[in-house]
Amino acid sequence: MEPIKILVVDNEEDQRRLIGIILTKFGYSVKTVSSAEAALKDMDSTNYQLIITDLIMPEMDGTELCERIKRKRPEAKVYALTGRVELYDDHKLEKFGFDGIIQKPISMNSLKETIESAVENIRRL
Repeated sequence: MEPIKILVVDNEEDQRRLIGIILTKFGYSVKTVSSAEAALKDMDSTNYQLIITDLIMPEMDGTELCERIKRKRPEAKVYALTGRVELYDDHKLEKFGFDGIIQKPISMNSLKETIESAVENIRRL
């Protein structure tokens, strides 16, 4: 079975690298980028099944990125990455098109459970 392709979008380099390392260790094919613009450009040439994006980024935030991804590729799963969970409840994020949320700081076990659940849903499609 071909590994799931995951794109991680975060302007914080340490966070981006950490998530990339963890997901690669779990056996996923992972690419990391530092901006929403870079993510959209990269998606033109690669079919990512799962995108994890920080919500608060300069220029284009994660909610706008999610909306643009869903217009281009509605089947893609997009997860919000945030340390400000109190500002974004699940219902609010669903309205933007997000399929789930990952809380910062990253917990390896929580990240693994969330991604495994997302991958199960992707493979069922």
